Amino acid sequence: MTDVAELSSLITDAGVILTAPVMRSPYEPLKHIAFIKSYINDSGIEEPASGFLSRLKNQAEALGYDIDFVKTGGVYQDIEAAVRLTAQRTLPNVIDNCYVSIEGEKVTIWIAPKQTISKEDAEVLNRKLKSYIEGLSFNIQSIIYPSSEKTPSKWACLSYIRQKSPVGAEQITRGLQDKGFSVPSHEWMSKNLDNMRKGGLVVRMKNGSYALTLDALKIMGTAKNGRSADIRRMLDIAQRGG
Repeated sequence: MTDVAELSSLITDAGVILTAPVMRSPYEPLKHIAFIKSYINDSGIEEPASGFLSRLKNQAEALGYDIDFVKTGGVYQDIEAAVRLTAQRTLPNVIDNCYVSIEGEKVTIWIAPKQTISKEDAEVLNRKLKSYIEGLSFNIQSIIYPSSEKTPSKWACLSYIRQKSPVGAEQITRGLQDKGFSVPSHEWMSKNLDNMRKGGLVVRMKNGSYALTLDALKIMGTAKNGRSADIRRMLDIAQRGG
């Protein structure tokens, strides 16, 4: 399961509606972005509530993910629809969708293209959107083109480590890339491994290589008796000072 699939499942299982695929931030490769449907309930309160989303964010962090939620629709759905129409008319057959987040007078626009947008086309689109938003007496804070590349989930990382352990971070990165995953950077992989170490799923050896903990092996379906080859291997690693 990819990171996007794992996060999407977490969000939808909580009853939150995604209005676009979960994406990776273009500026912070370790952060994901979830566009969610917001609405005004019968009491005049916007849902999902900020406290609820904060708890959901904490659940994602417990799984090793950093995620931000962007509310779409709600009281600003007309503006969002107009932004989408402007973008699709400016770049026909290129723009899949647009999402708008408004805080006070500041507007952030997220562009989901069907294909890579050239720098020149992006500049034309940005000017038109800026003109439209300023005509409504708002200010553009930023126009963002997120990435939805296939980054490996925690499960994919653990599966590879289990197969190759003890294994270094660079080998894990190369191995997952060979399997078709997109690993943004060595920093991204190091941060993921550190999160898994803090979560008790991997141990870091003195030579810098990684192996799974007993808890991780059990979670992944290893037999729970002392004769398990994986468990014997893990005990040996622990004795060597992992």
